[in-house]
Amino acid sequence: MTGVDKLIESILAEAKNKEKEIWDETRQKQELLKQKTQAEADKKTREILDEAAILGEENKKRLLAVYGLELRKEQLKQKRILLNEVYDRALESILNLPKDEYLKLTKKLLLTTVTTGKEEIIISRNEKYMDQAFLDGVNEELKQKGKAGALHFSTEKSDLAGGFMLQEGGLFINCSFEMVMSELRDNTESEAAQILFG
Repeated sequence: MTGVDKLIESILAEAKNKEKEIWDETRQKQELLKQKTQAEADKKTREILDEAAILGEENKKRLLAVYGLELRKEQLKQKRILLNEVYDRALESILNLPKDEYLKLTKKLLLTTVTTGKEEIIISRNEKYMDQAFLDGVNEELKQKGKAGALHFSTEKSDLAGGFMLQEGGLFINCSFEMVMSELRDNTESEAAQILFG
């Protein structure tokens, strides 16, 4: 073997060794890169899953809040319906009072509302109990209290369910039982709700 052949053989052997070193190093780098990539992928997967869990929890909370709000709105609606029914029944009870009690209530309402005693009374087309004899009795009491005692029925009739309207000049005072019940409701609704719903 000549010196050149030995040199070539030595260079080839060194190249093979170098190739093996490079190949081993490349394989190690590849394995490290694979491990690093897998670790990063696992980390990213965990982050995505954690974020999804957080978002899922937030969505769950949001859905529960929306559902809770809808439930409260429905409960309020049902309470409102029940309160309406209570006051509607109370009005119905007033409208269906026996004649004596109905007239007693109407008289009290007239006596507390009349200012001059000359007002005109507009009653319902369906008024059952208020008549001239009743009005004469009210006028007598008004005279005893120092008022004119000249209340009179209007020829005009209204669609009131019960009660009356007073008119003097251009001034109207609504004393319908619906209006009385509406004012009563304004003053008692919170107490009624407390009694009904605790």
